Formats: sequence, structure tokens, C-alpha cells
Amino acid sequence: MSAPSEFFIYVKDVAVHPGHRARGLGAVVVERLRAQVTELAGGTAFLGLFSTPEAEPLYERTGFEARPGLTGMRQILQAGQEAESVPA
Repeated sequence: MSAPSEFFIYVKDVAVHPGHRARGLGAVVVERLRAQVTELAGGTAFLGLFSTPEAEPLYERTGFEARPGLTGMRQILQAGQEAESVPA
């Protein structure tokens, strides 16, 4: 019996130049990352990150969830699961 493949991925930084913020670019980067991870994993992928309080709304809009009492956010992606679009 073989175990399903699982990927554990830590997002180090998503940064947008201050002159280009509030245009949806960070959300585009995160959505493309999610799509690539889902495609490459072909199974389950765990994405984790640490966020500044200011960036948490961006990550929440892209599917991450805060963990009460813990630092950081996470989401689990499944192959065949559609990535939700994020309003710009």
C-alpha cells in the first residue's frame, strides 16, 4: 500500500513595491502560486505562512485562514479543487 503524495509548502514572502500596492497584484501572485501548487501536487498540499497583521486580509481573501492562538495562517489544497478568483 502506498501513501498519497502530500506537499508541505511554506510561503516565505509575498511583497509588492509600495508604489504598486492596492492594485490586486499580491492577490494575483498568491492565486498563481495556489494554482501551480495544486497542479504540481496532484494530491493534497498544505500551504503555510506567517503574515503581518496588515497583510492578513489579502491572505484570507485567497483562502488562507488564521489559526486562533497560533502565529501564522494555513490552507489545504486538493487536486481538482477550483481556486477561487479574488476581486482586485
